[in-house]
Amino acid sequence: MAASITEGGYDYEFITDLPEDLTCVLCHFAFKNPVQVEECGHVFCKQCFDNMKDNAESTLVELLCPLDRQSIDVTRVFKDKSDERRVLNLMVKCPNFGDKCDWTGELREVLIHETTCYKNETMSHKELKQLLNRMNELESKVKINEQKLVEKDQQIENQNKQIEEQNEKVLSLQQAQNNMVIPNIKVDNNFSPVSTAYQWKFNPTEVKSGLKLFSPPFYNGVNSYCFQLYVKFVDECYRMVLYRYRGKYDPVLCQDVKKADSFKFSIYLFRKNGTKVLFHYPHTDGYSIPKHAMRGKGWSNNINNSEIDDFTVDGYVHMHCFFNSDGNFTNLFG
Repeated sequence: MAASITEGGYDYEFITDLPEDLTCVLCHFAFKNPVQVEECGHVFCKQCFDNMKDNAESTLVELLCPLDRQSIDVTRVFKDKSDERRVLNLMVKCPNFGDKCDWTGELREVLIHETTCYKNETMSHKELKQLLNRMNELESKVKINEQKLVEKDQQIENQNKQIEEQNEKVLSLQQAQNNMVIPNIKVDNNFSPVSTAYQWKFNPTEVKSGLKLFSPPFYNGVNSYCFQLYVKFVDECYRMVLYRYRGKYDPVLCQDVKKADSFKFSIYLFRKNGTKVLFHYPHTDGYSIPKHAMRGKGWSNNINNSEIDDFTVDGYVHMHCFFNSDGNFTNLFG
């Protein structure tokens, strides 16, 4: 084992016996940083010599060589490089030699080896066990935190999906709202404004380009039947259709889900100087939806391409669908 700082020399197990002329007479170890007294030539470890000098100064006695008792002039003490090289060239064993470490080498290399020797343990078995337990606890906490992060990421992802769905719903509602206008229209050039049950607008240029446009499904009253407007361009005419659409209240309204009761409706086209009745059913008329279909019977009418400019307001054609059962128009948009 290496000597303490108060013991100036090297305390290692040498491969061969330590030469006597390389042994400090004060600590009995191999010279460490040897110094030589010029007058007598005797050599000591520097730490050992400094301890001897400090003791003489503190006790107010003369500094004498312990071997020949001659007075020592501290100004004539120098480093002995020759003996230092000889000591560092000596072969030594690792302090853990025999305990699963078989390293041997020059004394100058042993300190480097000690820093890397796997048997150079400074902790007790109890301390090492506590450290391992602590490491296991930290590893468990890391795994728990990683799982929490994964769950948090999943929650954030779900929230983002919900936000996207809500945004899509808002956008859909905004688009539906953009397709609805509420002007003060005039029925048959009579300037009395009326209420509009459902309103929808379409771009005639888009329809003429080949697009087939459907309005959002709508109800003709609270907890009532469902309908849908449709327009396409065919034979130089705009064909406008009102479809019966399968609704969620059908089972309550009629025994046969496919067939609904009679109804009355009118569809107008709005323009600046009045309105035009596109088609009108003042009489009762039953309607039904085939099995496994969403849309059933439809009522249609055409308007010539040449007439469409008369019904264009701000680039759109505005359709108004009225339902009534007692001769009065009813604003029951649902």
